[in-house]
Amino acid sequence: MKTSAILRLIAAALALPLLLTACGEAPDPRVEEAETVVAPPATVDLIQIRDASNEVTAVFKLETRPLIILRGAERQVFVRRQTKKDIRWFERGGEALLLVEKTETGFRLRRPSSEVAWRLSLNKRRITGFRGSEKEPAFVLRTRKQMVRVASPPNQTIGRATINKSGGTQIVNAAGELVFRSPKAPSVAMFGPLLIPVIDPLERHVLMAEILLRHGTK
Repeated sequence: MKTSAILRLIAAALALPLLLTACGEAPDPRVEEAETVVAPPATVDLIQIRDASNEVTAVFKLETRPLIILRGAERQVFVRRQTKKDIRWFERGGEALLLVEKTETGFRLRRPSSEVAWRLSLNKRRITGFRGSEKEPAFVLRTRKQMVRVASPPNQTIGRATINKSGGTQIVNAAGELVFRSPKAPSVAMFGPLLIPVIDPLERHVLMAEILLRHGTK
């Protein structure tokens, strides 16, 4: 290599730190390494649920290793694990709290006592929820591309979840009052259980996660 080329390479190497410093990005190998460790993977997609006052009540992460974070008086984390027989939801570091079993038309949710909590039947336009072993449905979610209508039998509207122009979701009660919102709308059907007051909070959010994982993007 010619002497002039070598000198140009040395000059460029010496100038690089000065350029980064001028941009506010002075190199520090320790800082870069720390940032790499704590940064989440690019594929992680978080779905937030916010109440009417815009406070975050729950967070879903449903890619790779699904989990739910409930934010109340205490922060609780629940993780999903699939076995050969069923799907189990655990509180992180604890025992299985809920079991999900596939059925011909959807799935059922069991408690550790083996009691059936909820049974859901799913198709493209309708999700029907049955409480325990009851034969009459407790709620029906009628889905369209941009909206899901939540009703209780025989045909009483409880509320709606609608995708807005910004791509988020607004969940309103029968009076049209905003009760929940989400900045994202991967599946408008998943928000239906938020309007069913008789569902236990953990069971409600597990139902939401399982609807999304099965019902796909609508």
